[in-house]
Formats: sequence, structure tokens, C-alpha cells
Amino acid sequence: MATFAKNDRLNTQSLITAESAAQQNLNTSYRIGTVIKLRCERGYVIEGDRMQTCEVGGVWSFETEAQCKFVDCGEPAQIANGEMKLPSNTTHFGSAVIYECSSGYKLVGTSRRLCLENGTWSGYDPHCRGMLRCYSFGIPIN
Repeated sequence: MATFAKNDRLNTQSLITAESAAQQNLNTSYRIGTVIKLRCERGYVIEGDRMQTCEVGGVWSFETEAQCKFVDCGEPAQIANGEMKLPSNTTHFGSAVIYECSSGYKLVGTSRRLCLENGTWSGYDPHCRGMLRCYSFGIPIN
């Protein structure tokens, strides 16, 4: 949940931090015209109006109430001739995905990707490429 932080009264702008409600001073007052910017804790993304203004009557302006939503990158891409593993069985911020290729294939790209704060997987989708092998009298030579 986005919460109010101390007001920078000189610039009439406030940065909202994601302090817990128990830690914040609920008696803080803001001047009319004060603009605040909302921010969520790491691993969450804000949905709704990020900027709000203290209006006449002591109410905050917003068309859509801001909420902090958990960042989830969704299911990572599968790869042909290999497999994708989620060690933590999760796809949220900070989770990792590991890629491995089947025998006879080599991984092109990174084997480990992370779920980022913006809800995307780091890097690019890897792929598995077949390794060329030479044969001498029916015996594979690596």
C-alpha cells in the first residue's frame, strides 16, 4: 500500500514511500496545492494516479485511487530441445528461471534470467542449437 511520507513544504512536493501505516505520522497535514508523488516498495508496481494534489476541503485529487500491486513476470518462455526450470516455483519479482538444453544441444544465450521490477524477465529468450558431430566408422567423435 502506498503511504504518505514527510512533506517537503518548501517545494510543495512530497515523495510517498511505502512505510508501514504503523510507522507513519497520521497527523501530518499538507497545504492546499501540495503535490505528492506515490511510490511502492520494491517488488510492487503502482497502479492508478501516481501524482495527487491537496485540494480545497482537504481532499486529495485522483481519478483512479493508487494501489501497489505485486510484480509478477508471468510464465517464462519455453525452449525447444531443452527445458525451463523455476527453482522457487514462483514468477514474482526476484525469482529466477534456469534453462538447460537436451543432450546433443548447446544453449545459446544466458542460462539464468531474473524477474525484474518492471515485470519482465531479464535478458533475452535463449535457445538450444544442435551440436555438429563428426563420425568415424560409426563412432561419434566430439
